[in-house]
Amino acid sequence: MNSGRDPSQKDIKLLIPFKEAPALGNEYLKIYKNLEIQYKILEFIQPLYEQAKIEEVRNTPSVIVLDKAGPADHKAKPKASLYALIAFVSSLIVGYFFVFLFVLNDKMKLQDPKRHSYIFSSIKSDFQKLYKRKSN
Repeated sequence: MNSGRDPSQKDIKLLIPFKEAPALGNEYLKIYKNLEIQYKILEFIQPLYEQAKIEEVRNTPSVIVLDKAGPADHKAKPKASLYALIAFVSSLIVGYFFVFLFVLNDKMKLQDPKRHSYIFSSIKSDFQKLYKRKSN
């Protein structure tokens, strides 16, 4: 009892020696008093902390202006002149293609009417077959 050791239990300190009991009791009371003080402080501070968090959320602005707006130095998109140029060139190419087909058709009618009628009748029959296939 004086040493705090049980001879049958070699490494286990189950009993507190009588010599150390008053010092351990004092240490326990100091720790317990410190814990009670911390608990009382927490009881007082916790509502203040929650209230400060709510006030902070309430006072923060929803929109923060980082930079003032101003006109751009140069236009980024859409590049209208480039799109207009592409549309003009592509429509010019398609137009020349149709003119070429019409002139070819007129020349073929005048120079070789048999061949002209054969080509257009075969094209017409091909389109009719294709239309019948799609409708079924």
